[in-house]
Amino acid sequence: MNITQENNDDLNVTLAVEIGPEDYEERVMKILRDYRKKARFDGFRPGHVPLSLIKKMYHTPVLVDEVNKILNEAVTNYIRDNQLNVLGDPLPNEEKKEEFDWTKDTVFRFYVDLGLFPDPEINLSKRIKVPYYKIKIDDDLLRETIDNYLTQLGRMESVDEVGEEDMIEGVLTETTEEGEPRENGIRVENAVINMPAVKEKKTRKELLGKKKGDKVLVPIADILPDEEERANTLKTDKEKLNEVSPYFLLEIKDVRRFMKAEENQETYDRLFGKDAVKDHETFVEKIRESLRYQLDLESDSKYQKDVRKKLLSLIEVPLPEDFLKRWLIEANKGKLSPEQIDKEFDLFLEDLRWQIIRDKIAKEAGLQVTYEEIKEYAMALTRDQFRQYGLGNLPDEQVEQYANEILKKEDEYNRIVAAILNKKVFDHLKGVIKLDEKEISREKFRKMIEEEEEKAAKEKK
Repeated sequence: MNITQENNDDLNVTLAVEIGPEDYEERVMKILRDYRKKARFDGFRPGHVPLSLIKKMYHTPVLVDEVNKILNEAVTNYIRDNQLNVLGDPLPNEEKKEEFDWTKDTVFRFYVDLGLFPDPEINLSKRIKVPYYKIKIDDDLLRETIDNYLTQLGRMESVDEVGEEDMIEGVLTETTEEGEPRENGIRVENAVINMPAVKEKKTRKELLGKKKGDKVLVPIADILPDEEERANTLKTDKEKLNEVSPYFLLEIKDVRRFMKAEENQETYDRLFGKDAVKDHETFVEKIRESLRYQLDLESDSKYQKDVRKKLLSLIEVPLPEDFLKRWLIEANKGKLSPEQIDKEFDLFLEDLRWQIIRDKIAKEAGLQVTYEEIKEYAMALTRDQFRQYGLGNLPDEQVEQYANEILKKEDEYNRIVAAILNKKVFDHLKGVIKLDEKEISREKFRKMIEEEEEKAAKEKK
């Protein structure tokens, strides 16, 4: 076997791989002899079929298969032995591709293209400046956050009479305009009416203040204004609603109202674990800590986008773009069309350039991600997810069990590794480049983010 390397430029390499009989003949014959042992042909005992007959029938397909295997092995070994840092997968060079007569040729020459990783020069210093927005925690924001926590832990409870935001459960009976039951009319035992959906003032006024057991004659379109919901409730087709009487008698069976959780020991325990908080002052401090953590995440997200944009503008990262586009088209056959790949190609290149910059910064700074960090991150992610449902005090064993399930998914595992490495790199950069700290209200901060996202969306179009 002979392999030669042609450097087309710093990022594109073509390998010429020549495979001869000395490379494949022994492998091909071994397979053919194995076929002979198992072959069954009329007129021959098992294992005694002439090898010439086996070769006549199977030599060409076996040869093609083995030569391609040898090619793949040779390219893989060459990349490893020569420590080539390649992007994507090797691709056949279509311009130099040779046509073979597999029944006559004995030497086969292949040309394989490789795309190489660039090695950008990265010089960081305090001369590089990016803004860092510190979001203020004012009294209004603190009160709003506490209210949100109490709302999350709230529940529906029965009340005595209908209010503005309540939900009515009752029986609906189809009637005439005078309130007489309609012959063979519709009757729904467990109807649900949401008061916020009742917009007609007269009907709304009729319902407000009513109690369990009261009966009210109502226009069905007023209490169920959405036609699809009305058809589902009345168990009929949407197209047949015009055949239904416009009036129904509503008998109120229950009135349900959403009640926010009260600030008490039960709420403290549900949010932070048993007896972790025992008074209002500690509760507020815990909420402040949680809020500070969330706001700092928002600040860091903005800082990371700004740093990424800044470094991408300052650091040149050349890429073998033609090779990468060919590779993406080949790798995504049956999934994405060439037109779709072309549309997203610039974003792909930007993400790849950032990944190369990030990885080199991490390598030069000696930053690594350990499995312990990955596990800890997955457990923290799991706790945050359950805390949103008011389950803030799950035992570590249960959290670990859910975290392990997350880590079994390759995409999730890789996403977590990338997130940890990103954070380490960005934390490292805080001490290398200059942060221009600016205090800002959450309202102004989020408005700034919205404007940037709108601008980015317009530019993408």
